[in-house]
Amino acid sequence: MKKNIVSRRSLAVLVLSLIGFMLPATVASSKPAPPPSGPKLYSIAVDVDGSAGTLSTFTVTITNLPQSSAVLGSANITIPSSFGTVTFVGTGVPVASAGKTWSASKSGTTLIKLRAVGDMQKLSPGQYVRIVFTATPPANAGASSVSYTFGFAAKASRDFSGSSTFTRLGSDPVLVVCPTAANCSGTFGDESNAPAGQQTGTVTTDEPCDGCILVITGTPGNFCLDGESLTNCRSQGVIRFNIVPGYPGSLTIFLTCDVNDCPEPPPCDCTSATALDFYPAYYTQSDSNGSEGTDVKTLDDCYFTDGPPCIDNQYRLYGEGGGSNDLQSEISLSLSDPRIGY
Repeated sequence: MKKNIVSRRSLAVLVLSLIGFMLPATVASSKPAPPPSGPKLYSIAVDVDGSAGTLSTFTVTITNLPQSSAVLGSANITIPSSFGTVTFVGTGVPVASAGKTWSASKSGTTLIKLRAVGDMQKLSPGQYVRIVFTATPPANAGASSVSYTFGFAAKASRDFSGSSTFTRLGSDPVLVVCPTAANCSGTFGDESNAPAGQQTGTVTTDEPCDGCILVITGTPGNFCLDGESLTNCRSQGVIRFNIVPGYPGSLTIFLTCDVNDCPEPPPCDCTSATALDFYPAYYTQSDSNGSEGTDVKTLDDCYFTDGPPCIDNQYRLYGEGGGSNDLQSEISLSLSDPRIGY
């Protein structure tokens, strides 16, 4: 995939308006009666407390997205087999929105089953279920990062039967075990071809992080800025990541946005206008899925700043691949656990 570099060193920069997407209101009815058709969408968040080669605590949150048209009644989580024994923390009872009651069980050594205990306990749009368990990510004594994928699936039924299957926002979560003496790197989705509605990318530490774990997931794109007001990002799905047990250094992110979400600008008369293909990116360290109370910051061109956090380069991808004319930015960050998106 070749990169068509667009110069942005002009005096004026045209910032294109963000294109939001409408979110239906959260279902408030006490009876979970979804319409017969429409989107069935959910998101995943994975947080880890621990380090490679040690017993670590995993917190997994499954959210029925606000724009979903159906209730969510069951979900399966598949843990990599190399993570050893999976043990639920405490009583092993999941926590769900609005005090709803769910159960958790294991099948074999890698499969966790989450189930609503009754039809009234299914998750309405905007609600979540969370389970906490321990497992041991394998140590990495090699010279490069090793990536593991957590598998997820969700359905409307309580027993995981039937064809009413939910679509996950973004790719399966990626857990990267960092090498001992080299930079740590993980990719979420296809960096060279972002699908419409989803942003993809690669996160790389600028220094080694021995024993660290990098987790990358998709998150709803509802925290971005437009001027001084919080609005929605250009895509439904953006990137969320964290590094444990702690990484004090800087990071480089290659963030890709589909051309349909981040279109090229119209042709211009550059004798009277200036180079015109710059998209600001935004980030926050908040774990909230929404924008309320979130400290969102704008990432500008590094040329006009004193250094990270900023956008070091921005260009269009071109060639024969499916990502032709997708927007990609090389972003420098000095923090470890933001959500980030255009």
